[in-house]
Amino acid sequence: MNGIMVLLVGTGYIGWVIYRNGRTYFRYKKNLKKYQTTHHLTDSDLEMYQRIMDELKKQIIYLNELTNKSRNLKKIEQVELGVASAKGIFKHLVKYPEAITHFSDFLYHKVPEILRASERFLSIKEDKLSTEEITLATNGILSTIRVLSESITDDYERLVSEASEEIALSKKLVERKNCLLYTSPSPRDRG
Repeated sequence: MNGIMVLLVGTGYIGWVIYRNGRTYFRYKKNLKKYQTTHHLTDSDLEMYQRIMDELKKQIIYLNELTNKSRNLKKIEQVELGVASAKGIFKHLVKYPEAITHFSDFLYHKVPEILRASERFLSIKEDKLSTEEITLATNGILSTIRVLSESITDDYERLVSEASEEIALSKKLVERKNCLLYTSPSPRDRG
């Protein structure tokens, strides 16, 4: 009798989990279709976009982890804000997938290169060998990381600047429209 009760409860629980996951999956598919329609993405565009963004997310998370492993890398991040800027660009690309074509250098060169340089720097530091040549090499790698981080931040600053200019332009258009509405003569004044 107890075995049957356990079997019924277990089956009920499994059924509930399947039902809940099915609802979640259905909701996910529905939201995905809405996103695809809103941003005018074909199925192949969406598939490529998801693949690119998934890879970028993994890279940014990994870069953040690498940065936290070294005082030198943390110092660069505090000054240059490369990881924070990469996260900002990622958020922008989630919101505006059509902008992905403007960030090919960021996606395919800057992020992979800063990852490689950070990995190499940490690998050298883990070996705990110190000669004048090794110090020069690590300083060169840190310089490369700094330049890449600065470049990523420049990309994000340009993005913010463009958004700011668009907002300022919208504000001017609204003000101009309001000015025309309030200064145009009324029909009574004309006649």
